[in-house]
Amino acid sequence: MQRFLLCCVMLGFVACSRAIPVGLRTSTSDNLDARASLAHAMQSMLAAKSYRARAESTTSNGTTSTSKIEFVAPDHFHLTRESSTPGHAAIKQETIVIGDESWIKMGDAPWQKFPANPGEAIRQFRNPDVINEIAKSIDVKIVGTEVVDGTQTTIYQYTLGRPDNKDFSTNAKTWVAADGLPRKTESEGDLTLGNKQIHTKSIITYYDYEADIKIEKPV
Repeated sequence: MQRFLLCCVMLGFVACSRAIPVGLRTSTSDNLDARASLAHAMQSMLAAKSYRARAESTTSNGTTSTSKIEFVAPDHFHLTRESSTPGHAAIKQETIVIGDESWIKMGDAPWQKFPANPGEAIRQFRNPDVINEIAKSIDVKIVGTEVVDGTQTTIYQYTLGRPDNKDFSTNAKTWVAADGLPRKTESEGDLTLGNKQIHTKSIITYYDYEADIKIEKPV
């Protein structure tokens, strides 16, 4: 489920790979302009040297989670996540990824070196080539404007998924500021796992672009 959430987060910024000058178009009648503007937002985010994000998600099977993500270019990640399922205590997890090395901390337990390399999976969601390939069928349109945390934004509405894959569909909105950087994404959709269909909702906010963020190996 965390992988699905990350995929939705990153797919939300991509509609095509063509860049446009900074400055968002507001015509709702031209989907090509909307796609180009949203693609530019993704490219701007990929070019950022650092940022933070907060994510809240819920599923129809009762799972809830809150996450905080810190990123420092080119390959430093710090993720903290707390999740809970009905009938179980909340699980707290912290992960640090630096290049090809990863460490994980569960609850109050000490840090441990992760034997596998989750960093590679995380970095795939920042790969524009992979994301653009998956997102070819996204339909993007501008549906209005709104102030988010004191910043004027343009709201993009789109659908994730491919016609040949009925097991994955998501409707989403992304709020992009005039500087070409995303400030918030809301998504809601269905994912089929086995014989079960799970409905998911998530809200992700982005902030502290270009902040002085330090991500170091755990002591």
